[in-house]
Amino acid sequence: MNTPPSIPPATPTVTPVTAAPKNPWLGFVIDVLIATGVLIASVFAGMAAWGFISAIKIGLRDPQVAADPNAMTRALGEPSAVVMMVIGSLGMALAALTVYFWRRRATPAERRVSRAAAAKPRTWLEAIGLGIGLTASSMLLMWVLQQFGHTANPTNVAMLEAILAYSPALLLLIAVVIAPLSEELLFRRGLFGRLWAAGKPGAGMVASSLLFAFAHEVPGTTDSPWAMTTILLLFYAGMGMCLAWIYRRSGTLWAPIATHATNNLIGCGLMIAGYGG
Repeated sequence: MNTPPSIPPATPTVTPVTAAPKNPWLGFVIDVLIATGVLIASVFAGMAAWGFISAIKIGLRDPQVAADPNAMTRALGEPSAVVMMVIGSLGMALAALTVYFWRRRATPAERRVSRAAAAKPRTWLEAIGLGIGLTASSMLLMWVLQQFGHTANPTNVAMLEAILAYSPALLLLIAVVIAPLSEELLFRRGLFGRLWAAGKPGAGMVASSLLFAFAHEVPGTTDSPWAMTTILLLFYAGMGMCLAWIYRRSGTLWAPIATHATNNLIGCGLMIAGYGG
């Protein structure tokens, strides 16, 4: 039987900042605050960069508009869903990398364990199989809701559809590459991993998965009834717990990354084929 590694990923003692929080929950909260701060700052910086570049383009095209602040504001408008998705994805990646390198960098011993686990074919078979299972579960959930006359409207559907219309390749890059890498690095390695290393894997699964759910389904941002939003939050939380489980079972972060990427790849494939949305 394949059992979880006996030594969970430990918090490396590389700087006083990393070693400071003796209470793992304090460290968990600090990690969340750092990630949130970096994400918000990245989004604002990205929007500012978009506005600056767009203003230059508008000014070069029509100098009269550039001379009128009100006309420039109207001409700028708001960033498109594609732009916001790109900015948000890059912001999440930066947040994950910040937490990893500042707070949860893997030790040489952890990297050796991860490479050994990733070299096992069973690791990839289980990870990909779980990804397929998660996709099947989501499709079953949507079908059951439809049988009762309900339609779930996930927060990110409109953005994904906008990206698909703009470029299927960009959709695949964001959903199948960037999102799995950055989200698993943050939610599984960073947040779940900290509590796992402190001997609290169950609590870590629940806490990190709840944050994972709220990061994907923000209440009040769509016209979905609260009951549908709650169902989506529970599903995303369950998905997060499955990803934490495969991470702990396999001993390598590549397993939940593969699971996450498989789930997203199937979903994107269905959208590209005309069955998504």
